[in-house]
Amino acid sequence: MKNISFLFISFLILLSSCGKKNTFILEGKLDDLTSDSLVLYYIEPVYKLDTLILKKGVFKQKFNADSISLFYIILDNQEKIPVIVESGGKIQIKGNNRLYVIKGKGENKLMGETLLTLKKREVMNLPMKAQVDTFIKNNPRSYANVFLIDRFYAHDSTPDYKHIIELIQSLNGNVQDTRYLTDLLAKAKEQKGDENKYINLFNEPDKDGKTIDFRDLKNKYVLVSFWASWDAKSMEEQDSIATIVKQMKKEPFTAISVSLDMDKDAWTEIISKRDTTQWKQVCGFKGWKGNIARQIGLNKLPTNILVAKDKSIIDNDISSQTILNRIRNLIKQDKEKDKSK
Repeated sequence: MKNISFLFISFLILLSSCGKKNTFILEGKLDDLTSDSLVLYYIEPVYKLDTLILKKGVFKQKFNADSISLFYIILDNQEKIPVIVESGGKIQIKGNNRLYVIKGKGENKLMGETLLTLKKREVMNLPMKAQVDTFIKNNPRSYANVFLIDRFYAHDSTPDYKHIIELIQSLNGNVQDTRYLTDLLAKAKEQKGDENKYINLFNEPDKDGKTIDFRDLKNKYVLVSFWASWDAKSMEEQDSIATIVKQMKKEPFTAISVSLDMDKDAWTEIISKRDTTQWKQVCGFKGWKGNIARQIGLNKLPTNILVAKDKSIIDNDISSQTILNRIRNLIKQDKEKDKSK
């Protein structure tokens, strides 16, 4: 009987230790937030959104860690805190939406120390990419590289796709095989040597399921604006576009807002409440993998693409503040050309 009891207790201890080994703990405190919940944006093993609940800025959440998961905590000012979910790991985040410190074990410890070093260099106005390259070279097995390449290279205003390819290919196979880097590598290879002078194909559905095609927008300049209902900055950009469309109502100009939303109900609710009925709203519910997003190599929100009447790209990333003058100047040039003819 004693032997049976001993075996039973040993079995319970074993189960308990296995449970701890396969869990990951995220905890911390963030001040100056305007909400009691934050978005978790997963980039590994699948692209998805989740929610982190806070109470007076304090949070603690357990995650299943049977395999590596990577996600960002999206703060209310759109600052992104990277998290690596690994078996038996723990991460603690303290600070506010402008400055925070990451403490943890293993991968998260390494990532926290690296981000702190880069933050110091940023404050001192020192170059950071050389430091990032050195880290990647010295730590090819680290999953922190996924976040570093995303932040410092993929979201550059003029991405160096050749260097992105070299960085990804220098990594260990497990890191290379993450969904985000696999997709980024494919996009970088497509973009390398290709300036994307034209939008070759555009056919996206509106809220009624009707396909919007560039062929229906003949002889017009087109502003293609990328946004998402979960991205506060791009939501503000949509309000700016409303003003532009009103002022250009009688001109050969139109706008199309392309959403990266995955949830149709959330997208439909947002566009029904905002002043967006004067131009076209489309969404294929494929996020960053949507046809038009992949075609132009989209890597950040918000992004505005200005397209000419022949569907050639005039500007890959034009700000809402400069759109109005740019369009007016283009129309003026067209009229002058017509007169000269």
